[in-house]
Formats: sequence, structure tokens, C-alpha cells
Amino acid sequence: MSVLRKVMQKTRRDKVRSDEIRMQLNIQPIGDWVNRRRKEWNHHVSRMAPDRIVRIARDNLPADGKRAPGRPKKRWKDS
Repeated sequence: MSVLRKVMQKTRRDKVRSDEIRMQLNIQPIGDWVNRRRKEWNHHVSRMAPDRIVRIARDNLPADGKRAPGRPKKRWKDS
């Protein structure tokens, strides 16, 4: 976002929202693109044979036992 602010010659002190800067520069939201690509990749891995390493890593559950205290670690399955 800092690069886009430099292109627009706006600083955070100008109190211009990021959404407005993206709209003025006609930048598409990257979140939509990332989610679409993630779904495509997930579908691609689902078609693989069950013995492929990528599919095993995606479908593997964490080992039994307790997790460390704090924020839980992310798994492929969570996203």
C-alpha cells in the first residue's frame, strides 16, 4: 500500500483511506484473486492420487496430543 500512496503522493497524515486510493488508481482487490486461486489449487490437489505427497500434506491431521499454549497453528484445511 505504501507504493500506491507514493504514486498518489499521499501520506498517512493526509487521512485518505486505502480503499479510496485503490479506487482512484483502479486497482482490483487482491483478496478475491487469492481466494479464487486457492480454490483452484485445492480442487487440483483433490483430483490427485491419495498417495501423492501434496495431498497427504493437505489432508494430514496434526499428531495426537496437546498443542502449545497461545494462538493455534494454521493448517491447510483451515483455509
